[in-house]
Amino acid sequence: MSDIDRRYLIGAGIAGAALVAKLAHAGPLNPPAGPVAATGKTLDNVEPRTAVSAATCPGDDTCLYRITAPGSYYLTAGVAAAGTTIVRISASGVTLDCRGFTLNGAGNAVSPPSPACVAVDDGLHAVDVFDAVCRDAVRGMQCGGACVSVSDVDCSGCTTGIEVGPGSSVDDCRATTCVLAFACTAGPEAAAVGGGTTFTECIARACGTGFACADGTCIDDCVACECDAGVACGDRCFITNTCVIRASSVSSTGAGAPGISVGAASECDSCCVIGATGPGIACGVSCCIDSCVCCRCGSAGAQCGDKCDVSDCTFNDNALGGVSVASSCRVFDCCCDGNGNAPGTPPGFAIACESGCSIEDNTCRNSPVACRVGGTGSLVISNMLRGCPSPVVMTNPNENSIGAMVNSQNNPAFQSNNNVGNMV
Repeated sequence: MSDIDRRYLIGAGIAGAALVAKLAHAGPLNPPAGPVAATGKTLDNVEPRTAVSAATCPGDDTCLYRITAPGSYYLTAGVAAAGTTIVRISASGVTLDCRGFTLNGAGNAVSPPSPACVAVDDGLHAVDVFDAVCRDAVRGMQCGGACVSVSDVDCSGCTTGIEVGPGSSVDDCRATTCVLAFACTAGPEAAAVGGGTTFTECIARACGTGFACADGTCIDDCVACECDAGVACGDRCFITNTCVIRASSVSSTGAGAPGISVGAASECDSCCVIGATGPGIACGVSCCIDSCVCCRCGSAGAQCGDKCDVSDCTFNDNALGGVSVASSCRVFDCCCDGNGNAPGTPPGFAIACESGCSIEDNTCRNSPVACRVGGTGSLVISNMLRGCPSPVVMTNPNENSIGAMVNSQNNPAFQSNNNVGNMV
């Protein structure tokens, strides 16, 4: 027998012995007697939960149920109560799963509406409330002095739908026929650095105001439809992918209100405003408006303070003008069509600035005045101006710079893409 054959037999013997040893330690092959039983952990083992009831969460003279200890809680049925808060949370570290049940603040309609369907005491944090329906209360969610997470909550018929404090997050929520749909307040820490509150994928419909927020708020992928005012925020706010649509049948309480209003050092990016009774977007100083659309608004499409940038936007058919900026601003790569033509108003404009502004690479069509320039130190160049009886109107023509006014069809320079002036 060769050495190779011997090594093969030795290896096979070792493998066989290992297999026998493994089978010997595998335990019995027959299942134990009796019915089959689960061996995994239940949800209560993984996350112990407490049903909200009078026994587990006794109320007091301010509420029907009060949660006073950290933990996970859930509703077992809908609740109706008038004149008192339905559920009050008085401890940090609480999760409340409402399981889609309705909290009705009108109760039996004999007492006044509940102060809140769900209230969270001031100063609390790490509180999570989700999957609730809140109806006919003064506030659907009253959490203005707490840091909370609110998701999948539907409010209707409330004075205020959802109110949260600094650092909170509100996601996938809806508010209908509320005086104020969503609100966030500014705590002491918000005064210096901003509130840090976020609203994501929320919808306000047929409300007085959609979103009323303090400094440092982020609103993303939200909608305010048929509201008197869409979004009203403080300084250092970031509004993205948000749509504001106002219907003509809405009450006049918000007459002249902007679709989106933000304070200083804020940004509006990829937003759409249609039919605001005031300006589409109104912002303070040092703001940026980028890739937005404002159409059929009762004032200008956008109104901006000093040191603002407006870029890559579309302003169409706004009553008084396309975009109006103050001093030291830039307006570039925008398209303005049919602005400033409202009957019974002075001739409007596509773009207007006060002084020291740069107006470049814009397309302005079908407005009485394409560019209206006041003050001194502005530059108007490389714009396409079409169908505007007055292409550029300047208060001080000798103290501003303007590119040559030419017709591109008769100027070889423009046909060769050497854009050094303004095409009319």
